[in-house]
Amino acid sequence: MKSSLPSSVKVGGYNILVKMDAKQMVKENANGSYHNFVITINPSIPEQEQRSTLIHEMLEAITSIYRLSSLSESHGELSLLSEALFQVLTDNPGLLSTPVPVKRRGV
Repeated sequence: MKSSLPSSVKVGGYNILVKMDAKQMVKENANGSYHNFVITINPSIPEQEQRSTLIHEMLEAITSIYRLSSLSESHGELSLLSEALFQVLTDNPGLLSTPVPVKRRGV
C-alpha cells in the first residue's frame, strides 16, 4: 500500500526528503529517524502512526536546523510535544488549510 505522506517537507528553507524504508527502521529498531536532511519512516506501521512519526521526525529536524539544544537534549519532552501536536492537528483537520488574511503595513 502506497503511503499518503509527502515525499519531502520544507524546514527552515531546507528540503527534507521523506522516504519509506522498513529494513533501515528494523536495523535501527525505530519507527522513524532523521539524519542529514532525510526523514525515514517505517512503512510497515499503521498509517496513523506513520503520520505521528513524521511529525516527531520533523520536530527532530527543527531542533537540529535551529539548534534548539534544550529540546534535542530531552528526547522524552520532544516525544510528548510531537504527540500533542499530532493530536491537535488530527482533531482540527482544517486548522492549517484555512487561508489567513495578510495584513500589510502602511498600505
